[in-house]
Amino acid sequence: LASHAFGATGSAGGSSYAPVMTADAERIAFESLATDLVDPAAIADPNGSKSDVFVFDQASGTNQLISVRTDGTATAVEASYAPVITPDGLRVAFLSRARDLVTLFPVLPQSPIPLAYIRDLGTQTTTLITNRPAGTLGVSLRETTPTVVSADSQWLAISTTNSFVGILLRRVADGGLRYSPVGALHPSL
Repeated sequence: LASHAFGATGSAGGSSYAPVMTADAERIAFESLATDLVDPAAIADPNGSKSDVFVFDQASGTNQLISVRTDGTATAVEASYAPVITPDGLRVAFLSRARDLVTLFPVLPQSPIPLAYIRDLGTQTTTLITNRPAGTLGVSLRETTPTVVSADSQWLAISTTNSFVGILLRRVADGGLRYSPVGALHPSL
């Protein structure tokens, strides 16, 4: 059981859904409303019944919180959902309404508009995906849909109506961007 309570083999105290797995099924990313999937002494859950993103590792039999605050001590304050794990299992992309997942911006207001993030499981860092190349937040972000990862784990595709309607391709290694020809780019990007 991937969505088991911390230190137990039984089900956690909340629903878990939207599972996605690596090519070898060694890691499973999922979203959950449960508040007891990770050690409560190490990770607080101030968002309560809002969804969080986790990865279950078959080898260790443990869950890891993916939608974690920058200080590593608690879940993000708003909902995180729609996980996508790279085929190699090294990164998890997801959507979140929370703004306390990265330190790129000094103050990001909470918003009903989701942004796309990617968590590197090796470095334990989270990066905002839906930002402009200069590192500033895209303008008038209205909608972002779940992310798709390429089979070689090198590219993420995000459908968005940022300042254009179309597909944003983001290279995982260095954050390089490409826009689909179906989108009309806004001059400020």
